[in-house]
Amino acid sequence: MSLAEISPDGAHRLFYADRSVVPGTSYFYRLTWNETTGVNHAGEVTILVPSQLSFALAGAWPNPASRRECRIAYYLSEAGPATLELFDIRGRRVARVDVGSRGIGDRIVSLGQLIDSG
Repeated sequence: MSLAEISPDGAHRLFYADRSVVPGTSYFYRLTWNETTGVNHAGEVTILVPSQLSFALAGAWPNPASRRECRIAYYLSEAGPATLELFDIRGRRVARVDVGSRGIGDRIVSLGQLIDSG
């Protein structure tokens, strides 16, 4: 069944967010498009929507952040190794912190003092 008709963005990319998914369910998607030679189909993609969150970023503030102050809110559903890394706009890692040892649940970590100066 057809879910939506979408058009490429300015960078020639397609984006579709299916907001009707149910946790714990698998979904199968296939992109179909028309060309002058006929209808074309991409390969099928399977996505399993987890029944519960294992990790979630809830936000960062202030925005914009500074080297003195940057807080990140996150959620972990289970104990175990986990690392939070912050990258600048050029793709360079500017901060890294172990968050798995902080335990499960909603947490906030302050990265300001960890951000590299150079």
